[in-house]
Amino acid sequence: MTTLWGFTGGSDGANPFGSLIADENTGALYGTTSGGGASGNGTVFKIDTVDQTLTTIYSFLGSPDGAGPDLGALLIDDKGALYGTTPGGGAHGNGTVFKLTPPGHGQTSWTLSTLYAFTGGNDGSSPQSTLIADAAGSLYGTTNLGGAINTPTCTFVNGCGVVFKLIAGEHGQAPWTEIVLWTFSGGTDGSSPVAGLIADNRGALYGTTVLGGNVNPQGPCGHDGCGVVFQLTGTGFATEDDD
Repeated sequence: MTTLWGFTGGSDGANPFGSLIADENTGALYGTTSGGGASGNGTVFKIDTVDQTLTTIYSFLGSPDGAGPDLGALLIDDKGALYGTTPGGGAHGNGTVFKLTPPGHGQTSWTLSTLYAFTGGNDGSSPQSTLIADAAGSLYGTTNLGGAINTPTCTFVNGCGVVFKLIAGEHGQAPWTEIVLWTFSGGTDGSSPVAGLIADNRGALYGTTVLGGNVNPQGPCGHDGCGVVFQLTGTGFATEDDD
């Protein structure tokens, strides 16, 4: 085993919860830390696996850009831009979806764009998931909290979470438009998704929730339920075979 980098908790970040993603062209690794950085709100970093060096390509401020990127891995597109989520911070304090664009010719700094800032209402709150993109460039993910609060369970936890879709603005720029594809009720459909989604070749989405499902007060998970695996169809997820 080779330790490529040991975090100090300073400008390089601290507590990397999320998975890594590799750039297929360069072999560089990209990831996030939930803490540390210039403001203590986490970072996005790049590791050169040959030189074993780490570069902090962005330090979150908390507001308005987001705070504490958590469990989700980054998504990388064919132009080298990175996409991710923060469960906290942003314009409303309920998390964000962000894009980091690599430096252009003659530049050295990456540029962060906040694609969407969650309000904590019907649109969701606290996204922790990895994002996926469809053939049209729309992004899909989950929020752990928020959504329409219409059951006692969801009222208690400030919403049971949503599945969302973000449609790009003109020329792929912000602001993007959010569509809530599903609002979890905390019942048999589940509650509190944390992980990201996967899609099949027909455009159906699949995911998990931590809570909800078969609620049995006398069972091992009590009133919270033990979670579910779900399928979501009719989402408009564009596959490569779509016209």
